[in-house]
Amino acid sequence: MSPADATPRRARVVLVGCDPIVAYGLERLFEETLDLDTIEAAATEEDALARIEGVDPDLVVVSDAAPGIRRWYELLAEIRWRWSDLPVMALVRDGSVRDARRAHRLGVHAAVEQGATVEAFREAVSRVLAGDRFIGAGIQQLLASAPETPPSGPLPRLDPPPRPSEATPLPEIDGLSPREIEVLRLIGRGLAPRDIADRLGISARTVHAHRENLKRKLGQPTTSALDQFAVGWALDHERIRR
Repeated sequence: MSPADATPRRARVVLVGCDPIVAYGLERLFEETLDLDTIEAAATEEDALARIEGVDPDLVVVSDAAPGIRRWYELLAEIRWRWSDLPVMALVRDGSVRDARRAHRLGVHAAVEQGATVEAFREAVSRVLAGDRFIGAGIQQLLASAPETPPSGPLPRLDPPPRPSEATPLPEIDGLSPREIEVLRLIGRGLAPRDIADRLGISARTVHAHRENLKRKLGQPTTSALDQFAVGWALDHERIRR
């Protein structure tokens, strides 16, 4: 069969973390929007990774309201790391600024509020499968209405770096301390400053100080630029662990 006679592959989709009613509605929308081959739903992290591996999908949709997934954004980061070219759409709960930021930091191909119109969802799917990106109007409003701002007051002294036995073995970057590498790793996994502070047992103000140092040392002029650098670094070099 010549290339001109080859039949285009029908679309394959994996839904991750969607409750049954939402999954049912999305299945109907995909059937109306695409020449659909298969659509599968996953409720847990392990199930999601296994189905993506087995189905070889054209699109993965990840919901931030997944009842069976403890940290949806870490699963999203792992999907982005394992299959960096795979189009991923994030479904974000209406009004969730934190989750909108997480999806944006992780560089998803599309981010849409769960309350978006059918037309907006179809446009997102069409643009992503055409190789473009799509950020829904609701997500854009969330990101614009509540930009991240540094904590007020003077910055504290930074904690000393952990002892070698405590440091996580990660790719080195000249000029960064082990603690800064760890903060960069967590930024790359989509964690917000408060989440990083909780994970490392330090204050949010200390996290901000680390972020400012990372921006200066890595030559990243803005917080958004640092976030994009961290995600790219994680996708290229990091083995994401649980």
